[in-house]
Amino acid sequence: MKKTALDLYLHSPKRKLKQFYNPNFGKFLKMNLTIAMNILEIEFEAILYLYY
Repeated sequence: MKKTALDLYLHSPKRKLKQFYNPNFGKFLKMNLTIAMNILEIEFEAILYLYY
């Protein structure tokens, strides 16, 4: 199963997460999470379409 940006964000070590709490990363992170969620939604719909 391929990793999405959200997976990498959620499973990265906590010390690496600290950079995301930097205000300068706020917009960047929000944009990436939005893109990641859109990708996950598309993947989920594709899985449902293929297997059900």
